Amino acid sequence: MGARWRTGVAALALASTSCSFALVKGPRHVDEGLPPPCTTSYVLPALDGVLAVAAGVLAYVIIDKSDGEDSGVPGAIVAGGVSATGLVSGIYGAIQVSRCHVLDRGTPVMPDLVKDLHD
Repeated sequence: MGARWRTGVAALALASTSCSFALVKGPRHVDEGLPPPCTTSYVLPALDGVLAVAAGVLAYVIIDKSDGEDSGVPGAIVAGGVSATGLVSGIYGAIQVSRCHVLDRGTPVMPDLVKDLHD
């Protein structure tokens, strides 16, 4: 029963991940002088990142706590998938929010970092 419970928890986490893919809106073309209709908050990408770390820890715990009869591999695979999906979704969301900030303000959120990248 232990492996099924952990697999179920990991599957539920997979279903609830990727909120940045679904809810973060990147900037679209707008008329000059109007603010772009896009997401300006980093909350959702941060939540994806937290979920990715938590799912990675869960995958480790599942493998670490498994014994000979209860391998835990299916649960660990699902948790690893949740971790990877959350990580990619968080990165995508952060990029979209950064693009929105650039168009809204005309400058990057972290101008020093962007300047270093162009040098």
